[in-house]
Amino acid sequence: MPRKTEKKAPQAEQEQDELPAQNEAGPTQREAIILHPGSSYLYVGFASDSAPQAIPHLIAYHQSGPRDPQQTNDAENPSLVLEYKTEITDELKSQREEGLEAVRRALKDYRRSLDVAGRDVDTAEYTEFNQRQGPAERESSELSLTDLSGNPTFVIGSEVLYLPPDSGYQVYKPIRNGRLHIPPSHSLSSVLSMLEDLWTHAIEDYLDLPRKEFKSCQVVLLVPDAIDRQLLKEMMNVVFRMEFAAAILHQVNTTM
Repeated sequence: MPRKTEKKAPQAEQEQDELPAQNEAGPTQREAIILHPGSSYLYVGFASDSAPQAIPHLIAYHQSGPRDPQQTNDAENPSLVLEYKTEITDELKSQREEGLEAVRRALKDYRRSLDVAGRDVDTAEYTEFNQRQGPAERESSELSLTDLSGNPTFVIGSEVLYLPPDSGYQVYKPIRNGRLHIPPSHSLSSVLSMLEDLWTHAIEDYLDLPRKEFKSCQVVLLVPDAIDRQLLKEMMNVVFRMEFAAAILHQVNTTM
């Protein structure tokens, strides 16, 4: 008897052909992003990275008009500069001279151990020689000022540290001493917008991840357990505004 062969309906074959195409077109879930904001640095990276990117937690906005005298530039705020003022007493001077003499004796003993012939040079001779020498000038340097040719609305991180003088940018430090820093003539919402701009730009630049792909990523906000509760709440609101697929808050125990 002849064998019967079953033929699939054309519609069923078409549906099976379309299934892989639908799966391929579906969104791909990316790995988690770690955000660890601090008063001085923002640490950001993927969960699979061996080490995060350390970025100065600073942002500078361009000012189109004249500077408001009531605004305080955080870069000029003396509270950001650690000043060590030590009174030079006679006891400290004596300790300094004893230390210098110990170094001189150690250098002489080292020369004797190498059997190097030489003469003792008076301190005044060293001083006179150093005064005759000028500073060494280098033809090039790896450091350069921030390029502002594109007139960016704001710059973040290390670019803030290398802004040209009189560039017209106002520097802000959103978090200070574990608390939100709200400068004069600013509101809470404006400082939160600074954090959103800073974190978004950091992820885009340092992780090469555009804002439109945030919705396919999870984010872990890493903070110490001793953080101010109000700051913690506001930082989570900023993360929600950045529209990640999921957000996890992880508090690290700092009392151990």
